[in-house]
Amino acid sequence: MQKYIGCNNLNKEIYACFIDYAKAFDRVHHTDMIRILEKIGIDGKDIRIIAHLYWYMYQKAAIRCGCDISDFTSIKRGVRQGCVLSPYLLNIYTEFIFRETSKYHGLNIGGRKFNNIHYAADTVLLTENAEDLQLLAEAVNKHSNDAGLEMNVKKTKNNGDH
Repeated sequence: MQKYIGCNNLNKEIYACFIDYAKAFDRVHHTDMIRILEKIGIDGKDIRIIAHLYWYMYQKAAIRCGCDISDFTSIKRGVRQGCVLSPYLLNIYTEFIFRETSKYHGLNIGGRKFNNIHYAADTVLLTENAEDLQLLAEAVNKHSNDAGLEMNVKKTKNNGDH
């Protein structure tokens, strides 16, 4: 919000796209998440603790229909909604999407350039013109799909939508 106020004081136009990811917490691939945690330097012990709490080698599920129950299967993606750690894990996961799009135009305020604000599944893309916003949104969509996340087109809006 402070950055928006700064743009307002500089008389800059802001073009924004509010992204909604479809089932973002359910789509985090465990093997990718572990690779990302290793890449950013999280200690191996901490990764093992997180894996014990969350992931594929330890978490299994079965489906019950009436009196019948299916075989158990490993859960290989998703973070637990409602868990205090989940938004942070999703934040780390999505940060790699936005690092890939850092070369795209954004806002320049006080000598600092940025093109998004995000926390967990909530994201807003910011640029100074509609063309840059379109290019940025397309790049984010591509990198999101590569990471297994899907933008919910019906709920994703820009400040020109009514």
